[in-house]
Amino acid sequence: MNRTAYLNDPDVAGFAQWLAERLDRPGSLPHAYVNRRNGILWQCDSIWDAFEQYSWPFRVTFPDGRTKAESTFGASTRVLAKLRTDLRRAVSTGDADGTVQASCLVFKWGGVANGNVDWAEGDPLGLVEALRHDMGLLAPDTARLGQMSVKRMNSGLTKVHSLLLDDYVIYDGRVGAALGHLIAQYCVENGVAAVPANLAFPWGAAKEAQNMVNPKNRDPSRGALRFATLAPASAHARWNVAASWLLAEVLRLSPTSQFRTQPEPLRSLEAALFMIGYDLGRFAGAEDAGEAVPAAGFAGAGCTTRGGANAKTFSFEVSLDALESRNDANRMDRFTLVETEALLRKLFGDFRQGWFPLANNVTKMHAGDEKDGLGKFIYDATGKVTHAQAASYLGPILEALGVTEWNGKRRGICWRLLRETEEDVLAQFRDAIGAL
Repeated sequence: MNRTAYLNDPDVAGFAQWLAERLDRPGSLPHAYVNRRNGILWQCDSIWDAFEQYSWPFRVTFPDGRTKAESTFGASTRVLAKLRTDLRRAVSTGDADGTVQASCLVFKWGGVANGNVDWAEGDPLGLVEALRHDMGLLAPDTARLGQMSVKRMNSGLTKVHSLLLDDYVIYDGRVGAALGHLIAQYCVENGVAAVPANLAFPWGAAKEAQNMVNPKNRDPSRGALRFATLAPASAHARWNVAASWLLAEVLRLSPTSQFRTQPEPLRSLEAALFMIGYDLGRFAGAEDAGEAVPAAGFAGAGCTTRGGANAKTFSFEVSLDALESRNDANRMDRFTLVETEALLRKLFGDFRQGWFPLANNVTKMHAGDEKDGLGKFIYDATGKVTHAQAASYLGPILEALGVTEWNGKRRGICWRLLRETEEDVLAQFRDAIGAL
């Protein structure tokens, strides 16, 4: 299926017209969520309004040592313009090192360096060949949805492809979530019982979803309107091309839209969807079941201490400034986020990625001969034995947040940090507590 056939599909054409009429209309898309990283309420009332509130904090250091650390759309546009020039030159001339360098900077700008940087650096010549191959298949003017034999496709590569190809959008989990959300709204308003095949844009879960106490929801499904998750590379690529066709058509159908006043209208529309797709809330079941959507601000979960037959269940909450646990005896322990970050720094400085023990024996702490570990470090910092005993709760909480892993059946209760640098340990913790 080529562009013309896709856009002539009645379902696609109907949705494109519906969306084009709502791009700038105030009140056409009221949406809100709490930003997990800073606790600030984000809200918009239209797609254009979402674009005007675009924010993406990034930090990129260029080969000449210059560092850009900003968050506005304009700043991203300027950085990507340079990376586009560098990337296209390197790929066109077969400059493998330049291709790797530019691609890795794109990954870092997009916050998707993990896995992608190692892959790119592991085979520079292969990267050039892969990108040239992909360009031949994915160029919107000539692409056909049935011919997408790409070997690798993910949130990182869609960003690289978007710089190599004209009129090609970044299609990641957030953009897919927003598209699905809009399509579900279109279906509800127009009495469409099931998501049309050519509009079944898949979504991708937030990368920290398995570790967070209160993960962001990216699933736009509502009742019988179901959307799948992003799957194999070729399927991701097909939907990326379809999204590029669809959004370009939406802009064509809305000649007076404020998006058309932007230097890069398609990139601006993509950015608006990126903001909307950060968190969709509980659309999948809450509305149909009449459930109340919980207010943002706290995240709660059940947990268990590590102690074999003596293990205790407890609940914990993550607030904007602290981790709090409460057990069945109604004992509450509180670790401020500042205190917890200091502990993580101490643990990394002393153990790196090695196993560190619970180390909160009351007698040994009073005697001053407890070994270094989580409880001992809490005691050293506060001089409070009861607070150090709460390491029994803090350890499993850090584990639940995805910052550490437990030593399982090994002798003694130990954990280890899951990141290779102190900066990454703290970033992982901040991302996790950002789930409020």
